[in-house]
Amino acid sequence: MELSEFERRELDLIGAALEIDDPRLGQLLGPGTFSMPRRRAVRHALLILVGGLFVLVTGQLLQFPWVGILGFTIMSAAGYWATRSVRWGGSHRSETELKGQSE
Repeated sequence: MELSEFERRELDLIGAALEIDDPRLGQLLGPGTFSMPRRRAVRHALLILVGGLFVLVTGQLLQFPWVGILGFTIMSAAGYWATRSVRWGGSHRSETELKGQSE
């Protein structure tokens, strides 16, 4: 659902006020944190993770250990892909650099 122009302006004003109050939070939750391509990648990774779980359980029910191992491998790869798709903040600064700025 699309935001109205008024709602978009209000949201921008709230975001600007939060960024002024807490610059560290503003950096962590920057504009590209959850962009559409990243959301799509995370969604796909989670679907693959569920598929890997299905393969794992099927392997266990059929008593084929190699199918269970394959399912676990699929789940691990999908979990890695999901966490790599999320980027926290617009910069690649370490947590210690961010702490130094806020003090």
